[in-house]
Amino acid sequence: NAKLDKINGNLIAIAQKMQKKEIVDIFNNRNEKFYNKLKVQNRKYFDSAYKLYKENKNDSKLGQYAKAWVGTDEKYADLTWQYIEYLTTVEHSDYGKGMDRIYDGLTFDKWPWEHLGIGDRQDYRAYDLTMIAKCLFMISLYSTYGGLNDVEKEGLYNSYNGYKPQLKQFCEFKVSNPDKFRVCQIPGAHFVMHKELQKYNFCGADKKRPQENHHGNNDAAYFPEWHEKGKIKIENPKELKSKLITRDEADAIFKYYAPNNEKIWWTNMIVNGNTTGGAAYAQAPSYDEPCLMLYDPQNRNNDNGLNIAGAALNELTLGPVMRRPNINWCVYMGWIETFTPQLKWSTYKNIDYYAAIVEKRY
Repeated sequence: NAKLDKINGNLIAIAQKMQKKEIVDIFNNRNEKFYNKLKVQNRKYFDSAYKLYKENKNDSKLGQYAKAWVGTDEKYADLTWQYIEYLTTVEHSDYGKGMDRIYDGLTFDKWPWEHLGIGDRQDYRAYDLTMIAKCLFMISLYSTYGGLNDVEKEGLYNSYNGYKPQLKQFCEFKVSNPDKFRVCQIPGAHFVMHKELQKYNFCGADKKRPQENHHGNNDAAYFPEWHEKGKIKIENPKELKSKLITRDEADAIFKYYAPNNEKIWWTNMIVNGNTTGGAAYAQAPSYDEPCLMLYDPQNRNNDNGLNIAGAALNELTLGPVMRRPNINWCVYMGWIETFTPQLKWSTYKNIDYYAAIVEKRY
């Protein structure tokens, strides 16, 4: 009960902070018309009635508690049905119909990743459901011990059975399996990705370089032969590109976590910390400054893969990537011997490369 009071205060504070005046008005209307009135009535009778019911279900005083709670003309029973009706029919201009939609919309806007808001969505529903459960208990006592005739009892049962499907729907919400997926809710980066970050290693056997042709092959970095660890090995390079976090999505995530362009690592946005994506490495990094592979559908920097650059045309780069402490449009991988048939690495910079696999965008 103490937690419920905090939840109500937090809800209003969050809505005010996010400048959601329409939601604040809906919450205040709910509290003023229904919740606060039922709270006062429960404070008078519920605890005593519930304690007596547990101790002696045959005590005639239970009927007295129930009739006192219901009030004249079953005022508080009717108020309970009206409360349920309000919860399931109230409309918000953006979030839709029902308090559950409003709770979910507010949670969506509050948290950058879906799994972070699961507890809030449960708590917000519990705020209303706990009050309704208390009221239903008192109505049940009234039906059982209040001396009602069969017609009067039938009226109570009909009301409850009529609202039962709506209450059940109010309780439910769906989320992607947090053991397998992470859902990004940041504006400009709405996507569902696999929780496991795939590991890639571009230094092949015998110092083989990840480039098929002397003049470059921008799909070369995405062939399955470079996939080192993880459960998701994609055979089609173009499919892998389309499933990477895009440059614009990475930029939106970075701006969310670092609005003033302060230094922050991509691992502190997508992997580590209590308010991040909480993704998991298929294999822990072996070196500092791991890279997250990105894709730019517009190919603004002609860097969607491996490129040979530099005056001697033997510097190999990969891009775009997220590295340190923001987004890099390419990362230096090393030097290659371009004038030998084998096209091997002459030097190779040890870097851990990861790919977040996006399942869908919404």
